[in-house]
Amino acid sequence: MKEIDVTKAIALRFWWSYIWRFVLFYLSAWVLSLIATSFEYFTEIKEINSSLILQIYYWTAWIVINLFVLKHILKQKYNKFRISVVDKKNNEEVESISYAMTIHFFWSFFWKTSLIMLGFLIPSGIIFCTLGYIIITSSTITSKRLSEIIVLLISAFIIINIVHLIIQICVLKNLLKAEYKDYRVTVLE
Repeated sequence: MKEIDVTKAIALRFWWSYIWRFVLFYLSAWVLSLIATSFEYFTEIKEINSSLILQIYYWTAWIVINLFVLKHILKQKYNKFRISVVDKKNNEEVESISYAMTIHFFWSFFWKTSLIMLGFLIPSGIIFCTLGYIIITSSTITSKRLSEIIVLLISAFIIINIVHLIIQICVLKNLLKAEYKDYRVTVLE
């Protein structure tokens, strides 16, 4: 059991392993919700508040799919490394990862990423909103102004998503070598 340093490349591989599975399962859940809502539409069942039920369904699906995917990839083997959960008492690999461990890992990833993103989004939101306000109020909206607004929105979307990816990779880099109460997550050769 030889531990190796967690690089950004390893964190990126872990992130990609997580994200494609999550998207695949979440899209499947979305298709199921479309089928359910179309059934509701065609049978004309309107007594219940379907938008509330769908919100509950989407959030529940989001959490369950996240936990399921993370539980799976926390024991994932890659070409040159593998992710492992090690018991701190006897320094041996944990054979079966519990959902409590998975929830702890997920929660650490979620709150750290969210907090850092919030620290980025507030100032960037102020900057982009100010630029948008200047563009909109500087003169009447012409097709040139409209194209400037669209370019600004697309640029903001791209910049925010690139920064979000970088933040997620950095957080994962730290979480893949994190110590918890009874166990630690590590990368092995």
